[in-house]
Amino acid sequence: MLKVFLVDGDKGGVGKSIAARLLIHYHVTLPAEVRPSIYVIDSDRSNPDIGGTGGYVEDPQAGIAAVALLDLSDEDGWIDLVKRFGEFVEDENEHRVIVSLPSQIGTRAFSGEIAIVREAMRALNMIPVWVLSRTKECLAALEGRQIALPHRYDRGVAVRNLFWGRAREFYRWENSELRKSLMSSGWADVTLPAINETVLDGIERAPLHTIIPPDGHKVLDLGTDMSLRASVGAAMPSMKVIADYSPTGEEDAE
Repeated sequence: MLKVFLVDGDKGGVGKSIAARLLIHYHVTLPAEVRPSIYVIDSDRSNPDIGGTGGYVEDPQAGIAAVALLDLSDEDGWIDLVKRFGEFVEDENEHRVIVSLPSQIGTRAFSGEIAIVREAMRALNMIPVWVLSRTKECLAALEGRQIALPHRYDRGVAVRNLFWGRAREFYRWENSELRKSLMSSGWADVTLPAINETVLDGIERAPLHTIIPPDGHKVLDLGTDMSLRASVGAAMPSMKVIADYSPTGEEDAE
């Protein structure tokens, strides 16, 4: 089975890259016998925090089968995406694709003007993962997706990035008609624990499994290691919700 996670939020700095890295980390740290093949797509060509220099690379030992930079702001990129992963839809083996989208891609790719986007999202079992800040603009961008592609945004996962405040402080989101609509159609709503800014700046683009290895080996200084492991560990329950989420509304994975 194939699932493709579209990690989005439209605005720069909302937390898309760290959310994508955490979702990759969740899959990488699954036991090898149940771990799917993992594919990482970075669509941010101007600032490729996921797949650029110092970021994720193919790593068979970690289950990362491929890493690629694809421009999903135009039709050619979407054609390439379907070519790469379309064959996995009917495969009995498990495949997971984590796509990190750039800021401001909505007006280019998700306005409904590129016809293949709608069909690609359906065919590849794409799951929107929307990283929330507390701004009106963040909600407006998500609502724009819902209006332009209603049948592709009837399911997904909203992620409250707690860097922007405690969960209950997401007042606009919590009380919006948009949230009511999305939750009634089956969306999930999870939180992303805040990660210390100094720690994030220090680790730069490094893949999480290489700097906080699951075996407990210390790569970072003790304080940074403790802080990062605590934050990443706190994020894993939300990452599991995303990973187990069903793109079709059928029973999610046990």
